Amino acid sequence: MKTLLTMLLVTSLLAGCTDGRVTARLAAADSLMADHPDSALALLDRMQAEKIGWAESQRMRHALLTAKAMNKAFVNFTTDSVMQEVADYYDSHGTANDRLLAHYLLGCTYRDLGEAPRAVDCFHDAIDAADTTASDCDYRTMGFAYSQMANVYHKQLLLTDEIESRRRASYYATLTRDTFLVLNSQKLSVGAYILLNKKDSAELIIKKVLERSYQNGYTQAALQSSTLLMHLYIDRPDKLSELKTLIDNYEAKSKMFDEHHELPPSKRLYYFYKGKYFEGIHHYDSAEYYYRKISLSGVTSVALDPMYKGLLSVFTKRHQPDSIAKYAQLYCEANDSSIVKKDQELTAQKAASYNYVHYQKESRENEAKAYQFKIGLIIAIGFILLLVVSGYVARIHYKQVQQRKQDELNKRHQNELDRMKADFTNASIQYGEKLMQLRRLDEDHQFTILTMKKELKQSKQENREYKTRALELEQSVMEVNQKFESEKSRLLEEINVLNLKLDSLQRREEIATWRRMSIPFVETGIIKRIKIFADNTQKQLSAADMDLLVQTTNDYYPDFIYDLNNSFGSNKLSTYVCILTALKVSSGEITHLLGITSSQVSNLKQDVNAALFNDKTARTLYINLLNKYSLPNL
Repeated sequence: MKTLLTMLLVTSLLAGCTDGRVTARLAAADSLMADHPDSALALLDRMQAEKIGWAESQRMRHALLTAKAMNKAFVNFTTDSVMQEVADYYDSHGTANDRLLAHYLLGCTYRDLGEAPRAVDCFHDAIDAADTTASDCDYRTMGFAYSQMANVYHKQLLLTDEIESRRRASYYATLTRDTFLVLNSQKLSVGAYILLNKKDSAELIIKKVLERSYQNGYTQAALQSSTLLMHLYIDRPDKLSELKTLIDNYEAKSKMFDEHHELPPSKRLYYFYKGKYFEGIHHYDSAEYYYRKISLSGVTSVALDPMYKGLLSVFTKRHQPDSIAKYAQLYCEANDSSIVKKDQELTAQKAASYNYVHYQKESRENEAKAYQFKIGLIIAIGFILLLVVSGYVARIHYKQVQQRKQDELNKRHQNELDRMKADFTNASIQYGEKLMQLRRLDEDHQFTILTMKKELKQSKQENREYKTRALELEQSVMEVNQKFESEKSRLLEEINVLNLKLDSLQRREEIATWRRMSIPFVETGIIKRIKIFADNTQKQLSAADMDLLVQTTNDYYPDFIYDLNNSFGSNKLSTYVCILTALKVSSGEITHLLGITSSQVSNLKQDVNAALFNDKTARTLYINLLNKYSLPNL
C-alpha cells in the first residue's frame, strides 16, 4: 500500500512538471495547423504515445486538434467513437468555441461515414453551441458548418436548402473579412440555381463573383469560375462574343495548362465550351477538333458524353449520315452510363440518408445505462420491453413508409427511363426517315447533276465560244456587283454623316432663331455688362463672364462658335478675343478686360483672321466677321 502511494505521488509530480510542456506543444500544433495541417498532424501523432500520463483535458484537447488537423489535411474519418467522446466532454467543459468546433468535427465525421442526417444534426448543434454575442466568437467555423451542410444538401438534391446554407456561409465569411470564402460560397451556389433552371440568377451571381475576384487579385479562381459562365452562354447565340472573350481570357491567363498547353482530365470540359463557340460561328472543323480534345487517358467514359454530344451536333449540321449514326449510338450509350451512375449514386445517398442502425444501437445503450442507475431492474426491464415493442411497431411503420417512398422513387425512375426510351425510339424513327429523305435527296441531286453534265457537254460540243463568253460575262457581272456594293456602302456612309450634320445645323439654326425672336443679342445681360466693363479700366472679365459670353453668342450665332471651336478647340483666349472684336470692343479695351498685353491681342487677331478668312492682318478681322456671320453692326 505504501509503495502504491509513493508511485502515485511520483506520477503526480511528473505530470505537474510536464503539464506546461504538453500544453505548449498542443498550442504549437494548433498554430501550425492553419498553413501546414500535414505537419501539425505529424506532430500530434508523435505525441500519441505520451497520452497515458496526461490529464483528461489534455487528452481531449489532443483528440480535438487531431480531428481538426485530419479534416484540414483531407484525411477521411473512419469512426465516430473518438469524436463523440470529445463532443460529450466539451458539452460540459471548455468554451463555446470549443463546443462549436467539437460538434462541427463530429458532423464532418458523420459526413465521411455517409450518415447525412446525423451530419446535418451535428452541424446544427455546432451552430447552436456558438455564442454570437461574444467578441471572440468563431464565425469562421460557423461558416464552415453551413458550407458543409450545403454540400450534404447538394448531394441530396435539396437545392433550396443548399442555397440558404450557402448564403449563411457567405454571411459568416463576411464577418471574418475572408473575401475568398465569401466569393467561393457564392460561386458554389450557382450550381444549385442552374439545377433549379434559374439561369438568370446564376448569371448575375457568377458575374458579380468574377468582378470581385479580379478586383481582389484572385485571378486563377476567377478563371475557373468563368467556366460556369461559359456553360450558361454555349447555347445562346446572342452571347457568342462574350463567350469568346471568356475563352480568350482563360487561354491567356489560366495556369491549369501544362507545358504542352493541355488541361488535366478534370478540367477538359473546357474544350466542350470552346467547341460550342466554334460551332456557333459555323467553324465546324475547329469545333470537331476541340470536341475530340476532351478524350484523354484518365477521362471516364461518362465524361466523354460532352464529346459525343458535340460531334453528333457537328456531323448533323454537315449532313454526314454514317458519322451521325456512329455518334448517335455512342452518345446514347454514354447517356445510359450516366443515368446508371446517377441512379447508383441516388440509391447510395438514399440508403445513407435512412441508415438509422447507428442511432438505434446508441439509443439502446444509453437507455440501458440510464435505467440501470435511475430505476430498479424490474421497472427497467418492463420499460425496455415496452420501448422495444413500440420501436418494433414504429420500425415496421417506418419501413412501410420508406418502402412506399422507395416504390414511388423507383416508379418515377422507371417512368423517366420509359420516357427516355420512347424519346430514343421516336428519335431513331425520325432519324431513319431523315436518312431516307437524305438518300432520296442525294439520288435526285445525282440525277440532276448527271442531266446537267450531259447538257453541258452537249453545249460545249455545239459552241465552245459560248462558255468562254459566259465566263467573261459572269466575271464582269461579279466585278460590277462588287463595285456597286462598295459604292453603295460609301454613299450610305456619306448620307448618314450628312444627315447627322443637317440635323445638328437645323437644331442650331432653330435655337438661334428662337433667341433672336425673344430678345436681341445686344440687349442680353452679358453684352451690356461687357460694354460697362469696357469703359472702366479697373474692371476685368472673370472666367464665368467669358463662358457666359461664349454660350450666349452660341445661342444667337451657332455657326460662328462652331467655326471657332473647329479652328482653335481648347484655345479659349483666341475665342474670347474674336468674340470681343465682333462686339466692336477696341484692342485697348480687350487688353484690360482679359488682362493681356496689346501685342498678344494683335497676334491673336492675326491668328483668328488667318484661320477663318486666310487674311494675315489684324485690322480687317471685324469687317470679315461682320460680313460672314451677319453679326450686329454696333
